[in-house]
Amino acid sequence: MNAVMSNFVIMCIASSVGGVTALIGAFSACCIKSRCTHIKSGCIECDGNVVDEDNAMYSQNAPAPTPNRV
Repeated sequence: MNAVMSNFVIMCIASSVGGVTALIGAFSACCIKSRCTHIKSGCIECDGNVVDEDNAMYSQNAPAPTPNRV
């Protein structure tokens, strides 16, 4: 195998591993931010708690969220 072919194979493998890692990271981020109480990752199953309309988050007098400042 010459140098060009070996570099191509290494780049393909690295791109594939990076892509799979990015997909796992994106899926994990969605699961973490979801309101699901039970997550089954095998066939993607989620039992979620929906925020009811009486929650303080939806009231007109709710305090404005404070901005995150560094």
